[in-house]
Amino acid sequence: DDITCNESLPTQETLTASDDCSTVTVTPSVDPFTVDVCNGYTVTYRWTATDACGNSTEVTQSFAVEPDTDAPSFDSAPAAIADINCDDALPTQETLTASDDCSTVTVTPSVDAYTVDVCNGYTVTYRWTATDACGNSSEVTRSFSVNPDTESPTFDSAPSLIGDIACDESLPTQETLTASDDCSSVTVTPSVDPFTIDNCNGYTVTYRWTATDACGNSTEVTQSFAIEPDTDAPSFDSAPVAIDDITCNESLPTQETLTA
Repeated sequence: DDITCNESLPTQETLTASDDCSTVTVTPSVDPFTVDVCNGYTVTYRWTATDACGNSTEVTQSFAVEPDTDAPSFDSAPAAIADINCDDALPTQETLTASDDCSTVTVTPSVDAYTVDVCNGYTVTYRWTATDACGNSSEVTRSFSVNPDTESPTFDSAPSLIGDIACDESLPTQETLTASDDCSSVTVTPSVDPFTIDNCNGYTVTYRWTATDACGNSTEVTQSFAIEPDTDAPSFDSAPVAIDDITCNESLPTQETLTA
């Protein structure tokens, strides 16, 4: 019967022969053949019966060694891969081995195409392809998730303290701050909280900075300072003009209008 490429050649049968006039020796042999596991090949067993006078006769029996059509099998399954955060490097792909009954095997690792989506998370699939010398192949895969970005950005530095100012001073220029995020770009938006001017009692102004990453995660810092109440008396813009004395029958002079 035909055999598969991973089977040993069967033991050649022992035959006997007879001759009318002399003894006979039967010599078994195997015809030359070329191993071709990918396409299959034929093996021929030969028996040569030779009598004492050198007369001989032969019989043969042939069988096929079937081609290798079986894919290789992996020696072990890939280990599970834990999910990672969006700022983690992709883990190193494991090295796997595979075996084939009839030929050598090459295992090629690869990574399936994927689209980075730090805001919603995404899946990465590692693939291993085992291919034998005849082109038969098998694959195993292992997938893991890259978790979405849920972390707020952090400011690179705190805002500087702002000293209190007098009621006649201009509001100081709001400082420019920067912020960083592990997974995406960050925009810092400065703003001023609503306030009500109260020069008599003083009031507080709060500067606010909002850092927002590309996924909408945000964090804020503030810095407040006081506008001090008005406690200084006004000053006249000019002194009143001197008024000459008048006689008792004169009308009082019109009082000068002053500004302050």
